[in-house]
Amino acid sequence: MRLGPRVGVRRFVRRAVFYRGLSRGGAWLGFSAFLWGFGRIRKFFGREPEGLGTIKIQQGATMVVRTGRPLTRRQARRARRAERSVGTGAA
Repeated sequence: MRLGPRVGVRRFVRRAVFYRGLSRGGAWLGFSAFLWGFGRIRKFFGREPEGLGTIKIQQGATMVVRTGRPLTRRQARRARRAERSVGTGAA
């Protein structure tokens, strides 16, 4: 497995440990399962909107105020690129 120009070191290590765990088993398998499980838990629980408050408007009606859902890495990267292209006048 080659470390390509677009693959970060953390991602490379995670991928290498995962494949080594599948092929060799033992402690590597446990470590790769831990890394995979931790990533899934973080992905599932990590990006929830934060509740700021609840206001009672009328009898039986409430309004819940929350922050927006955080951007994914891909969305943030695209937003930065769009921001730069608008600033330079490029299309």
